[in-house]
Amino acid sequence: MAIIQYDPIIAVMRKHLLENTELVAWEGWTDGEPIICPRYMDTPENMTYPCITIYRDYGVRYKYRTGHEHVNMFIHGWFKEMDGRPLLDDIAYIMNLVVNTLSDNPYEGHKVKEFDLCRLVDSRCPQYEAETRTWFFMTDWKVVCNRFLYETKEE
Repeated sequence: MAIIQYDPIIAVMRKHLLENTELVAWEGWTDGEPIICPRYMDTPENMTYPCITIYRDYGVRYKYRTGHEHVNMFIHGWFKEMDGRPLLDDIAYIMNLVVNTLSDNPYEGHKVKEFDLCRLVDSRCPQYEAETRTWFFMTDWKVVCNRFLYETKEE
């Protein structure tokens, strides 16, 4: 079943990732198309690999900045060995594409215009989940945004 509606912050991050031509053109995607899921992956054995998941850890609405909030998000990339590919290189490559697409920095400036701030605050690469024999990267993000600027309004 397809996920149709989800958190608008996830939707903005996912949209920017899908607009990255280098990420979309990566040769390792199953069926040649990237899988970027707007959810937490709780059953790694039933997923299609490789894939990227985006989910919200927690958020706080600022008391005196109407509509503004600080949200912590996680983006993970999940991989299983297939066809003898150099898996660890692929994991680092995809993680760096995600970071380069989304993270504000002093040299390239503000990348996700819908947000006031989108910054990588922590990462781990590569990680291994032994029970399911799954490799992954983890990125932790701080997002500050005004939800009223980009949420879709019902007509």
